[in-house]
Amino acid sequence: MTMNIEVKPLQPGQEGIVCGIHNEAFRHWIDEFGVLYGYHGVSTADVERWAGRGEHVWLARVDGEPVGYTCCQVETGDDGVAQLLFVETREGLGQSKIAVLPGYQRRGVASAIVKHAMAFHARDGAKRALAIAYNDNHGATGLAGSLGFRKDAFFPFASLGFDKEAFYAVLWELDLRRPIRSVPVVPGLVVRALEEKDLDAIVSITLESRPDLRAVMTAGDIKAFYMRPEPWAEVSLVAEYQGKVVGLMDFTREGLVGIAGVLPRFRKCGIGSALFHQLLVTMQASGKEKALGDSGSIYMDAIRMYERFGFDTSRKLWIWTKPI
Repeated sequence: MTMNIEVKPLQPGQEGIVCGIHNEAFRHWIDEFGVLYGYHGVSTADVERWAGRGEHVWLARVDGEPVGYTCCQVETGDDGVAQLLFVETREGLGQSKIAVLPGYQRRGVASAIVKHAMAFHARDGAKRALAIAYNDNHGATGLAGSLGFRKDAFFPFASLGFDKEAFYAVLWELDLRRPIRSVPVVPGLVVRALEEKDLDAIVSITLESRPDLRAVMTAGDIKAFYMRPEPWAEVSLVAEYQGKVVGLMDFTREGLVGIAGVLPRFRKCGIGSALFHQLLVTMQASGKEKALGDSGSIYMDAIRMYERFGFDTSRKLWIWTKPI
């Protein structure tokens, strides 16, 4: 029996409908993986904020009943092409905003919403559509493939921020309930908490170790990031080698790891591994059960280090693109 699927823009006052659809559709992912992986429930305030940022929310109904939604926006990529983005629910990690109630999944509703959004925004000048999905989210990857999207390693997507402006991400995670791999002692190395006196050194480490940040962060931005009243990190550790601060790593209350890195001229001598080891030990001592982070797929040296520590790097955040 053919369903009558109707797709229309979300109207004011319907934000709660979107919340209900999203939270039910993603319930397994929210419960199983949670905020550490970017999965969380949404509120009416979240949906109102999407609209306030200029994003477009489309609501699908079957025989008058709301059963699915998508949220998307059009922006110009770094290559000058206008693209339709089925953006994430959380910047940096998470899922694209395409959701259908479980009872209506695999019945053409998601396809209808995405096709409608692509056709509408193509008339406004969008030339390319882009979605994001974890490689183990088979429903999302199957939808993308069925609609003619292709998995892509490169995409210009400025709104995702500096960590993913060019390449898909490799997710890495470690069970901190198990013993942490030991590393050789580095003579002359001290690992300690970040202090305000280290800020100039932190600027140098960040800009030299993370070329992806140079174009989007100034020295002032970096200092402000580490000195703001509610810092991103719960703990930030520096590597001080022979009296010079040469490396920085940190982690959040949720267990996300951030790695500014080690100055290039101090690499390949065990400093990065020793700093990372102490970071994991500190996380373990704080009661964290899991460490999680992500790296652009081009950072193979970093990924190999995570694998040496026993991290699982099988989870990927894939990018799917389609000309429209």
